[in-house]
Amino acid sequence: MSFVCLVTIQTSRSESAIWSLSRTSGDWNTAANWTPATVPNGFSDAATFGFSNLHDISIEGFVIVRQITFTPAATTAYTITIQPTTLMFNNILTIRGNGIANNSGVTQNFVAKGNALGYYGSITFGDSATAGSETAFTTFGAAVAGEGGFGGFVTFESTTSAADGSFTNNGGLVAGGRGGAGKQISSMHLPPAIPP
Repeated sequence: MSFVCLVTIQTSRSESAIWSLSRTSGDWNTAANWTPATVPNGFSDAATFGFSNLHDISIEGFVIVRQITFTPAATTAYTITIQPTTLMFNNILTIRGNGIANNSGVTQNFVAKGNALGYYGSITFGDSATAGSETAFTTFGAAVAGEGGFGGFVTFESTTSAADGSFTNNGGLVAGGRGGAGKQISSMHLPPAIPP
């Protein structure tokens, strides 16, 4: 009698990458802008920024990463902008895990905008992510008035930290438009009620 044992090993696919010196555009979601040619967009992914000739990066859609790192070679400030969409969904950069590590010695910028259609870009920190040091976050208000218009915003969930980040929330771009915002979402655990 013989036994055959098959062992399969399942690995999680990581899409961590470095912003390329020879990128084709400022679009985060273009694989050719990264080395290796893959887009960091997953729970275990990390995005790294060093020396580059292009420092204005645009995010459209949903992007999630574990960490964003600026190396000492990132001697010119980057600006990562979460654009408002023209579709029925909002664009979100979510950082869950380690957060932002800025080792560049230069303030790195993150921007979340609103638009005239009422949509917005947002930045969300989750789990234990931190905004790091020498980081600047700017939100811009709605470009449309009324209940349907939202500005960009930054959200901190769970045990996240703003650390030494700088935050600027700008007002609405039109009369009656909502301003940019920041918010902290915490969970509260109450003991069970004691019956009478």
